Amino acid sequence: PYKYARYCSAWRKLALFDAAKLGLEGRVLFLDLDIVILRSIEPLFEGAAPFMMLENWYQPGKGQASVMRFDGDSMKPVLTRYLADPIAVLEEFVTEQEYIWAKAISGASFFDDRLCLSFKKHVMHSGLMRFSSRHYETPRGASMLVFHGRPNPPDAIRGEWGKPMPRLKRWWKGLKPCPWIAEYWRE
Repeated sequence: PYKYARYCSAWRKLALFDAAKLGLEGRVLFLDLDIVILRSIEPLFEGAAPFMMLENWYQPGKGQASVMRFDGDSMKPVLTRYLADPIAVLEEFVTEQEYIWAKAISGASFFDDRLCLSFKKHVMHSGLMRFSSRHYETPRGASMLVFHGRPNPPDAIRGEWGKPMPRLKRWWKGLKPCPWIAEYWRE
């Protein structure tokens, strides 16, 4: 199972938890690069929890590491445990986000699920609506839109998945252009 780590660069996120070594102090907010900020992100800094992350939209009760907030070196034990025996960690956990949430410090919490929305789950149409001519709308009230996996923001602007797909899958996973994303996204 740890072969996943060979082609997944996301495990490098653990290095963030050595905040002092990186010169980070106080409250730290980590955002993946494939995030589109729609409104103020100030609400992500609020709350007393020493560690917060997104709840996985497809696996409730588990973390999604596209957005994380922590206080200084509070999460350093998670990095230290990984560095002590990375093979054992990689054999037990398939993804870095699964590991981070499982080993998060006491008092960890999920962000309010209305602040950060998934492009695939909350914006794209699902089921038979996928075949409608209705365009995707900008989500109201969310601070950001998370693009996990494919498509990425530039792909969504063009209405493409960003990688070649078999013809049937292209039909089934159709994606309408989202030009409004360009108002918030800068390459």
